[in-house]
Amino acid sequence: MKSSHSLLPHRYVSVLLILIICLSFVQLKPTQAAIMTPYYVDNTDDNKTNNAGCSTPADTDTCSLRAAIQLVNDAPGTSPYTIYVPEGIYNLMNPGSDDANSQGDLDIASGHSLTIDGAGIDLTTIYGFINEDRIIDHQGEGTLTLKELTIQHGILSTGMGGGGGIRSLSTGELTLNNVRVTDNTVEGIAATDTGGGVFVSGADLSIMGNTQIDDNSACHGGGIMVNNGSIHTVNIIETEITENTARCDIGGGILIASQATVDISQTFIHRNHAVRGAGYAQSSSTTSIISDTVVDSNVIDSDGTGPAGLEIYGTAYLSDIYITNNNAPNGIGGIRLNSGSTFTMTDSVIFNNHGFFAGGLYVEDNPSAILQRVEITLNTSTNGGGISVVNSGNLDLENATLAGNTASQSGGGLYLHTNDSTILDHVTIAGNTSASHGDAVYIGNNGRWSTRNSIISYHIDGDVCYYAGLYIRGSSGHNIFSDTTCALSHPTDLVDVDPLLGDLVSYHSYLWTMPPLPGSPAIDGAVEGDPIITDQRGVPRLDGNADGIIKSDIGAHEADAHFFLPVLMKP
Repeated sequence: MKSSHSLLPHRYVSVLLILIICLSFVQLKPTQAAIMTPYYVDNTDDNKTNNAGCSTPADTDTCSLRAAIQLVNDAPGTSPYTIYVPEGIYNLMNPGSDDANSQGDLDIASGHSLTIDGAGIDLTTIYGFINEDRIIDHQGEGTLTLKELTIQHGILSTGMGGGGGIRSLSTGELTLNNVRVTDNTVEGIAATDTGGGVFVSGADLSIMGNTQIDDNSACHGGGIMVNNGSIHTVNIIETEITENTARCDIGGGILIASQATVDISQTFIHRNHAVRGAGYAQSSSTTSIISDTVVDSNVIDSDGTGPAGLEIYGTAYLSDIYITNNNAPNGIGGIRLNSGSTFTMTDSVIFNNHGFFAGGLYVEDNPSAILQRVEITLNTSTNGGGISVVNSGNLDLENATLAGNTASQSGGGLYLHTNDSTILDHVTIAGNTSASHGDAVYIGNNGRWSTRNSIISYHIDGDVCYYAGLYIRGSSGHNIFSDTTCALSHPTDLVDVDPLLGDLVSYHSYLWTMPPLPGSPAIDGAVEGDPIITDQRGVPRLDGNADGIIKSDIGAHEADAHFFLPVLMKP
């Protein structure tokens, strides 16, 4: 008789296979996504209880916007909702202010993910008709997305917590997608009277899709104010932030006063006003990455001494940025770096800014500033038409052109005063003017600088460099000085020599440069083994004089054998 023990392993295997197959079906069963619930607004009345027809897309004239929001507020759970709002003007008509969605603003307070979807930025408008409250108040734990609509004419009295157009105190996220936030005001001069257009404290913030933040005002943060107590993210892309005002102090367009990590790209920040930081301002705990962005025509009002373009504390990385046409009659035209900030700028332009303390860039109080492949041109100031480095400031310039800048007193291109260090490598400072001293560089009162592979030249006549008081200077060699005033004496320096430079225009790049002309001593004049392998434009360093030895040219522009044709002009 055959033993039955030989069947036991097969039975165990069969049972095990069945269990594995069953478990695999359980594991492979797809997770069921939460079902979005739609509501359909079809009535412009401001009525909290007019909700009979909200669930049907049919036009029954029985669903108001406030009522649809209340349905979401009252719903249990965290499932997603979308409120569709057709073309029309939705006037907020209920006087008073509460957090129960009955008076004044629209209160959104739930754990749900809510989208309010209009018919278009120019078609659907939520309007603060009674002038007593903001438009949207976002609280709770849920996310809020506003799409294809306009938020207009919220007026918030002083002491009501900020956000004339939109306030988000949620722990979720606020997203604006193709939204216009316009003509909103936070009244008063208190420290909490902030965020004329948008105020965020607690939520992540995303702004995208050709959103416009314009013509808003507050004491601080005229357009946007972020004041989170812990680290949150701020993402702004394809947005126009224009003609906003910080009446009391800082942040006309954007003010980041928190530990936020900020990413701004493809954005236009222009014609904003403030006492300082008219375009953009950030705090010492902020880390920002700003790229493909224009900061243009922002203005410091007559009593302000801050920067018109950007006020930078904390950490900032800028690339492909235009800082242009900003104006601060008693302040700084372009950018101010403050108090231990870490700053890097690459492939960017600082052009035609006007200030009192500096035209283009002002560096002070122990920041670490590195600028590579930058153009700083046609800026004006009293001292430091292009750049001022003062009060323990530190600056490294590489592949940079400072040209056409003007100082009504000293330092047409570069002004150094009680700074810790300024290091120039492959920099061209030429064609700048000052009414008093130092067409190219002014060094005063313990000013410090060191240079190599650079061209330092005056405009027509005057002194290239001027030293006032104590100073520390140094040369690592291979520089060209067009007169003897810089008093740097490395054996490889060329002193009192014309660098033979071309005009300041664009040579196949949006970054303007001044190329060495044929016969210029700058061609192949840099140090051998130069680690900087491209010029300001990103063009490879070459064998410019065809002697078979690849050596860089002195200055920011690498010459080649081609005829240079200016192809781009500044806007």
